[in-house]
Amino acid sequence: MANSEWNDPVRKHMLWFNTPDPYVTEHMMVKDLLCHRSGWITFDGDLLWYGTDLDQREILERHAHEPMGLPFRDEFGYSNLMFIAAAQLIEAVSGKTWDAFVTERILHRSACRAPRWIRRHSQACRISPCPTCAAAKWPTHRK
Repeated sequence: MANSEWNDPVRKHMLWFNTPDPYVTEHMMVKDLLCHRSGWITFDGDLLWYGTDLDQREILERHAHEPMGLPFRDEFGYSNLMFIAAAQLIEAVSGKTWDAFVTERILHRSACRAPRWIRRHSQACRISPCPTCAAAKWPTHRK
């Protein structure tokens, strides 16, 4: 499994990632995906993903042609699509879907400090894994 750093260019891990601006495409870092300063205005591209049958990569590839309305790294513009890009980056780096990665790295690891419903989920998965846990092939701790 490869590793990713906050300052890595997104294209280091996702060669297919593009924006309408070649400079932004080459200089967009992992941290830029999550800080809402990509250059797109708030909610730009949301109609591409909401209620669609497109997969995450198709959504991002279609959005890559939408013009940016803000300066790169200069102004805040909330972007759900950049979180979709982050999910794709997680998958490219870890080989796991966003759901499986978050479940394994956050939910299951913090189960002892987690709300009761997460602890119950974790305990139940040790007996009979849910589809997400089974797909991730986590040990069930059964003897």
